[in-house]
Amino acid sequence: MTLVKPAPDAQVREEKQNKRTWPFPHPKHGKRWLILGVIALLFLAFAGKFLLGQAAQVTLDGSFETLNGTVRSISGSKVVGTGNTVTREVTIAVQNPGGLSASQVAAASINGLGSAGNGTFTYQSESTVTASASGTATAIHAAEGSTVSKGQALVTLGGDDLEDKIQNAADSLRNAELSMENTQKQLENYTITFPISGTVIDKEYKAGDTVESGKTLCTIYDLSYLEMTLNIDELDISTVEVGQAVQITAEAVESKTFTGVVTKVSVAGNTSGGITSYPVTVRIDESDGLLPGMNVDAEIVLEEASDALAIPSSAVTRGGGNTSLALITQDSPSAENAVKIR
Repeated sequence: MTLVKPAPDAQVREEKQNKRTWPFPHPKHGKRWLILGVIALLFLAFAGKFLLGQAAQVTLDGSFETLNGTVRSISGSKVVGTGNTVTREVTIAVQNPGGLSASQVAAASINGLGSAGNGTFTYQSESTVTASASGTATAIHAAEGSTVSKGQALVTLGGDDLEDKIQNAADSLRNAELSMENTQKQLENYTITFPISGTVIDKEYKAGDTVESGKTLCTIYDLSYLEMTLNIDELDISTVEVGQAVQITAEAVESKTFTGVVTKVSVAGNTSGGITSYPVTVRIDESDGLLPGMNVDAEIVLEEASDALAIPSSAVTRGGGNTSLALITQDSPSAENAVKIR
């Protein structure tokens, strides 16, 4: 079958207990046949009159079967009935042995005081179940007369396009999640942070300017150390190694020599005019006074020896496979007096 909301699917009644409201005579009214009842009720008044939870007897019309019940509620208002009798409504709950229905008529008595009339039963609770969605009933999990529990499945609905609707809803949800993620990323891009620690050398924008994507905002220098690149001739590059000391001087910083260290020797040479040179990177940690862009002179210390005699490089002559050293004394009037040592 096909259910279309809001059609009622089923009606569920709790038939374990049936309850009925009977009018009982008020103590101050009634004919002679009610005098005993009034007396009994007045007698009960000394014991608290009718009480909630008090035992009651219910007699079924037709079969005259008597069932035990319990007083569930007592009306606080008076009802004037036929012959000006004044009664109060008392609700009695009776355990359903299985055959009671809402059409059953019965009378009741409490502690010997009979009810002023008959009444019919009502179910303790009743609920009508309606479909909250439309679809084809693929399975029915309860039949008429069966006992069910709260939360138990009654009907399973299905449909040709139900799975498609679920998939479309899942796709829409995923697209919404992706859209939200993209929007969040765009929002993060609205806060631009510094990529490194250092000193801002220049900036291109001020508050109120329109910033375009991809444009340079500022330049940052990390001045904790400086680096320089030396181009070493191919004849000397084999003697240069990482870790060698470098002596550095700058015309802009007089009377001061800075010490650096070789951190990288590139094997990719640059050839110009038939001469090949290799870039060598030098790091200078103690750079107080040096600034980026300054011109400097650098000498790589290839070897060091202590307690050695130092001579000027101009006193060394190379050529023809021989090396000559010219020793010039303090009293030599000219180079002609030099003593050649081979």
